[in-house]
Amino acid sequence: MESNFELQTQSVRVPNQIIEAKRRTSIIEEQIMWLSMAHLDDAYYKKVKSEATGVENKMLVLDLKVKEFAELAGKEVDSYYRKIKNAVPGAAKRQMAIKRIENGHASYKYQQFFDNIVYNDGDASITVTFAVGIQDYIFSMASGFTPLALKVLFKFTKPWSSRLYENLRSHCYEKKYGHNRDKDGKYIIRYSYSDLKLTLGIIDPEDKAVQSILQDRDPDFEEAEQKATDVKYTDWTDFRRHVLEPSIKEINSGTDIFVHYDTVGRKVSTVIFTVELIQPDEDILKQ
Repeated sequence: MESNFELQTQSVRVPNQIIEAKRRTSIIEEQIMWLSMAHLDDAYYKKVKSEATGVENKMLVLDLKVKEFAELAGKEVDSYYRKIKNAVPGAAKRQMAIKRIENGHASYKYQQFFDNIVYNDGDASITVTFAVGIQDYIFSMASGFTPLALKVLFKFTKPWSSRLYENLRSHCYEKKYGHNRDKDGKYIIRYSYSDLKLTLGIIDPEDKAVQSILQDRDPDFEEAEQKATDVKYTDWTDFRRHVLEPSIKEINSGTDIFVHYDTVGRKVSTVIFTVELIQPDEDILKQ
């Protein structure tokens, strides 16, 4: 095993329900969410007219400088101005499907992360307004959280690479998932092929047909894929070549885990990941 991973400063505690939520986002939208969660202590309440309801309420607001995004990504600030500005409209409207368990049955609740995002040309910053419904998840962390190094997250160039990393990393937790380790201490994590594509945003969870299925009790991911109208890389070979293997290459070259995968079925039905943890959670939390 070879890895170029180095200890990085600055971490963010991401609630596991947010990590596991089904969503299709750009990498810049993911970065806005990560940095917003990292700076929750800097958020403040302000009277704002909700974009969702049109009613003025006391909303949780946060200001973020574009310069910080660029520094974390190791890019020139000028190149990030346009990227952030272009991402703002989509990020403000994006919905994610968050898993909930009621009476032993799973279903998904659709929730915006942000109520609104405003780009401030004057000082090259954005002001994000958190959606009221998301605050229960980002503050309570009832489902637990995973500490992630920001500079590792900002290395990713594709959203499916970061989504795969977050999801695999959240399962590398001895107390909860220790029973899923092999004789060498590596974590074994299984996804149905359809669930994996939903998790990585290859299937758009905001597709109306998909949304209807995910909101049902114990949704069938394969049915959601079959009825979806917006699916990228429908062929396994294309998915493997353009999504899965490039994502694993990014993960293995610069993060705190090392990943291999295998498949089940001549027509792939399940993807099995073997994950070796290089740096434990407590080391990230010290940063």
